[in-house]
Amino acid sequence: MHRLNELSVLSIAGNSNVPRVSPFMSAPASEIRSGDRLPFRINGGDTRGTGSPKGMRVISLLRSPALSGMVSTLLYFAIFSSACAEALPPANLAHPPEIVTAEQLASLAPHPRLLVDAARWKELAWQVKSDPATAEIFGCLKKRAESMLELPPVDYAADPHNILEAVREAQRRILTFAIVYRLTEDRAWLEAARHSMKELVAQPWPRGHFLDTAEATFALSAGFDWLYDQLAPEEREGIIQKIHHEALLASVTEEEKMEWIWADHNWNQVCHGGLVIGALAIVERDPELAKRIINRSLANLPRAATAYSPDGVYPEGPSYWGFGTTYHLLQTEALRIALNTTEGIEKFPGFLESAACLDFLTGPSGQFFNYADNFSKRSYSAAALWFARENQRPDLALAELGLVRKFASKIEADDTRELPLFLLWWRPLPDPVPIFGAAPLNWRGESSQPVAVLRSAWNDPLTSWVAIKGGSANQSHAHMDAGSFVFETLGVRWAIDPVRDDYSFLRRAGYKQEDIFNYSQESKRWAVFRLGPEGHNILRFGTAPQTASGHARVSPIHDSAAGVSVNIDLTKSYEGQAASVLRTATLCNDASLMLADTWMALDKPVEVTWQWLTRASVTLTGTGFILKQDGRTLHLCVVEGDKASMEVQEVSMLLHPGIDNPLPNVRRIVIKVNTRANSKGSLKITALPETVP
Repeated sequence: MHRLNELSVLSIAGNSNVPRVSPFMSAPASEIRSGDRLPFRINGGDTRGTGSPKGMRVISLLRSPALSGMVSTLLYFAIFSSACAEALPPANLAHPPEIVTAEQLASLAPHPRLLVDAARWKELAWQVKSDPATAEIFGCLKKRAESMLELPPVDYAADPHNILEAVREAQRRILTFAIVYRLTEDRAWLEAARHSMKELVAQPWPRGHFLDTAEATFALSAGFDWLYDQLAPEEREGIIQKIHHEALLASVTEEEKMEWIWADHNWNQVCHGGLVIGALAIVERDPELAKRIINRSLANLPRAATAYSPDGVYPEGPSYWGFGTTYHLLQTEALRIALNTTEGIEKFPGFLESAACLDFLTGPSGQFFNYADNFSKRSYSAAALWFARENQRPDLALAELGLVRKFASKIEADDTRELPLFLLWWRPLPDPVPIFGAAPLNWRGESSQPVAVLRSAWNDPLTSWVAIKGGSANQSHAHMDAGSFVFETLGVRWAIDPVRDDYSFLRRAGYKQEDIFNYSQESKRWAVFRLGPEGHNILRFGTAPQTASGHARVSPIHDSAAGVSVNIDLTKSYEGQAASVLRTATLCNDASLMLADTWMALDKPVEVTWQWLTRASVTLTGTGFILKQDGRTLHLCVVEGDKASMEVQEVSMLLHPGIDNPLPNVRRIVIKVNTRANSKGSLKITALPETVP
């Protein structure tokens, strides 16, 4: 690794997004703090017309002791304060900075060395016998393995250009069978793992959708490493050639066209993570290529890691947090076990805090605030377990064990890939488990998709809870949902965000990849009910969609006369539709929710529509609506709104059969008001739960 006795930066060239080490000043390490802006110089290239950046923001300082008591500081990554960090192909992909050296790779331990070494396998076998919780988790894994033996072969033929779901099924089988074999030495599991690996080797891996290749590489590498001594020489050779040719070499062919390499979203973490694991698995075959793959990842991973800054809120939402973060952790643990270093990739700003966001974004019902492309179901998380261990929070590990127990009765049908990693990362809990301080009731998370959560209490399934977001539609996996919210009270989710469609449905409907993941204003994505403005609890000005590039700001949470409030400035989300737009959500002292919207019209009159989606049955009254669900009742009342008209719509009547999957038993409450030109308009709605007997 490049080490200096003066401060160094990993700078970004004007025509490149790849960090490169470049000394820029001499200063005591103690004088530099995260958040400081520092002068720098660009190493070659132009700035593509953006102008010379004035400085960069210090994001993370990783310190290591130097000789003679001096401190050598590596400034691991930085972000320009100008717009030059656009998504351009880096110019020096073929020669990333040498962070991991050839000498380090030459000293790798023998197999097993991926995620679990020989000592950890022995420890895990002891845990299964001595720790009841470990035995319980392993029992669930073995039960799932038994059910998998009855399954037909993995079907790779459904779509040869996108085999992601098939690869994930293979990954489930290989990891599960391999772990159960290691802990039982029953050869039936070994043969099952070998069979699944043989199928995966025989299947061509598509280059056009590299996520498939990355996940296949992880699955095959893990099985290869964990079962190395049990595989025949010809089996090993077949796996080595597959990983080397169709993953590692394929990834360095036409690198400039593979945007995932320098992407700022989960593909960066997943693809690099899978390939780094592959490189470590077969490093002896091509050490120079392995070094290039690993260092390329370390040079580009910071672009994805900026998503966690400043406080851990993952812009793609809680479900995608689990996806990208898990592969980030897999790379972290692979480096830690194989090379005895992580190169600090778990220390990016906000990263270690990110798992705590999951609890805030989970309602009393146990469901996520499923904004963007997220699912509402919250299952157990191996990634959250890793954070509990790393942050020394055994109480959080106990909570994750509770989620495993919740799903244990239907573990055979569980389609997550979390359970094998959950077992590997589980550590016995202390007795008693220490209790940490209570989390705050109200919380705001800052990111490019800021969110706020207000709740009446923790650990009460009947408590009131509202989660609301700002942000922009022009981001990875985003929806047109600035200002949207979900609301729970009395154990019911009254205001919902419909779960997004399986994208395979849209592909069958004729949508191309560039249609589905196009976030521009004119994108076909916004015509899909669940993704566009029709399917969210937002305001509409006329029939126009929100401004895709507009960013809605979430203010700090504050006390108000009625309770606790948060403001969402939506002005940029309705640019050209209104002069200003503000939404205020208040969780009142009586556990009711109050939503107050105010806006200023432009120089023409406008009809403003207020939307609330629900699975409850809805009855229209003179002053609002009565919602009933699961034996509970909620009263929606219009307390401010000049000549408001009210309507209840069946969502099934609003869908386009060609592109929208059915949304049964969902209704949309609509309130409309007219605002004169250059005038202020407002709506205030209360949601009051009926007293529980």
